[in-house]
Amino acid sequence: MVSLGIADPFDRALLLCSLLDALGCKSAMVSVLELEDASAHPVVTFSVEKLFLLDCSNRKAGFAELADETKAGLVAKFETEDGKKATGIAYEFNREEYAEKE
Repeated sequence: MVSLGIADPFDRALLLCSLLDALGCKSAMVSVLELEDASAHPVVTFSVEKLFLLDCSNRKAGFAELADETKAGLVAKFETEDGKKATGIAYEFNREEYAEKE
């Protein structure tokens, strides 16, 4: 998917979340962020001592990584590669759970 460039951001987030889960990281979630222009942007969040956010659709950095103590802190720091800021988490899911936010 990645080498051929055929995946959209949701596909990439699903793949990364699945890989983390397969490696034993049961806290991995696809978190769909609501951006300031009301669009949606998928990222992967997981915890290993701290919470991490990975944006695997960031072409400039390969993927962007943020770390914080809370998901609210991660969302407050997040910005897409074209400068859009996140306003919150719309919903999150993995293979075992689904949760809508706000």
